[in-house]
Amino acid sequence: MNRWTLPLLLLLAPLLGACGSKEASETALPEYQPKEGWTPECIGRHLVDVPEPIDLGAARLTHMGMSWNENEHGSGVEKRSDPLGGGITVAGLNLLETVPLQDAQSFDEIWYRADRTYRIDFLRDGGPSSERAEREKQTQKHQLPDHAYIWRHKDTVDFSTLVKADMRARILFGKLSGEGSLQQARAVVDQLWPRFSTRKPGEWPKDKAGICTPYGFIADPEGLTERDQSISLAFVSPQHPGLKLRVTITTNNPKTMGVMHSPLPIDQRPTPWEEEAKWAKERREKCRPQQGTASRDLFGCAFAGARDIRRWRDVQFVKLADGQVARLLAYENNTGLLGDEAYTVEIETAGEPDSAAAPQISVSASAYVPNPEKPETASRKPPPLDEAIAVVKILAASVRPRPGAIRPDAAVRDSLEGVR
Repeated sequence: MNRWTLPLLLLLAPLLGACGSKEASETALPEYQPKEGWTPECIGRHLVDVPEPIDLGAARLTHMGMSWNENEHGSGVEKRSDPLGGGITVAGLNLLETVPLQDAQSFDEIWYRADRTYRIDFLRDGGPSSERAEREKQTQKHQLPDHAYIWRHKDTVDFSTLVKADMRARILFGKLSGEGSLQQARAVVDQLWPRFSTRKPGEWPKDKAGICTPYGFIADPEGLTERDQSISLAFVSPQHPGLKLRVTITTNNPKTMGVMHSPLPIDQRPTPWEEEAKWAKERREKCRPQQGTASRDLFGCAFAGARDIRRWRDVQFVKLADGQVARLLAYENNTGLLGDEAYTVEIETAGEPDSAAAPQISVSASAYVPNPEKPETASRKPPPLDEAIAVVKILAASVRPRPGAIRPDAAVRDSLEGVR
């Protein structure tokens, strides 16, 4: 053994994935029972028990700029769903729901500044007195609701409106086909927005077909079931402040899932550690050590094959309330150097292609790692991995179809096909 062998092994030991059996085993989810301190909430077309009080996050008013930053004292909207990450898309359009606003004037001012900042096709209600006549003409022609704004920039549509029922702003944005036009943007809004209504957390329309957002409800169009949805929401349980819990419900097709889409059944999909090992091997093969001393060669290529996942549990398979088979993944990460989450637990299904009744479902927990430079994170010490697995199992067992969410006789289609 030469003088570099031992240091090399010590360096790479925590970066190499520890072995875990590749053979899958079967396990059963705990029988669903209401949990104290948790209450049913509507997510997409499903019900899920979440911690009380229900707070699944909302976008915040921020500085308006080409890059949407996180300055809460500015004048714009931060394009994210909640502080923990997540997102909402319905019919191929992204949706944001903001925290409640104090007054309509602040909302109007935000979007008026946007109009004057960018040269874009724009429709709005009201405006400075010198422009009011033209604005009123446009509003009357297009019948925009109060405090509503539409603009089209190249092939992108943005629609923003203040809903006075709960004083939350809603923002729809997404891509248009072709070069796009203001008329096309307006047609998209006209197809989708009239089906929106507000709701309070923990309440939802009973036996009504449609999709729940955190603070709203989008009814299905007459005679159709809206096909495409992706609802990803994260939250923290008071009992487990060190865990970031997430529920994601997504239609299984390339349109909604993008590069994450896979046609493989759940029992044939590679695990995260298998994917990571493949990428690490490719990086190592492409690496060219720096010329020079042995130490430079060591640090020039040693990290090319570095891996975030260091240890994992055997894959298990469970069945959810909607009948779908899901796999349970649990793995530990290298923190500090490559990541900031101690471990990840996930129960996920593949979802049936283009199905509204059997979408892809993912229930996961990621462990926060306390930051020594931030004393307020000291309470975020993650529980043991086995305890996190138990929490994810209980959460997954509570995911069940909402009664009446789908009309059995309605065709499943993209309602904006040919419009967007």
